[in-house]
Amino acid sequence: MAGEVPLGDVVVKLAGELIPSQAQKARPHWEGAISERTNEHSERPDRHAQMLAPTTTLVGPRFDLAVALARASGDGMAGRSLTINDLCKLLPQVDPKDVEKAAFDLDALGFDQHSAVVR
Repeated sequence: MAGEVPLGDVVVKLAGELIPSQAQKARPHWEGAISERTNEHSERPDRHAQMLAPTTTLVGPRFDLAVALARASGDGMAGRSLTINDLCKLLPQVDPKDVEKAAFDLDALGFDQHSAVVR
């Protein structure tokens, strides 16, 4: 058609410029979908790292007990487990119920994975 009509070639090129093809119309949607997936994939390693090595902030009696246990001299894994009374002696300023709760919280967090903090 372009060869048969004078200036037809120019009209076809101009129409191609002004009227986008189906592929040109779909491109922004495709680019948006690719961007979303890329962003999701870049966030995934961070989520996996968080799941594999979660972080916990210790405050109050939990923190005090963790520090006291770390500083307390002991026999390591060969030593005996500590009782609530032993833990209360490490933290005389803390209410015994709070010491007990802190001990169970630390145990649940895996503070002492080889033997229980409290037995």
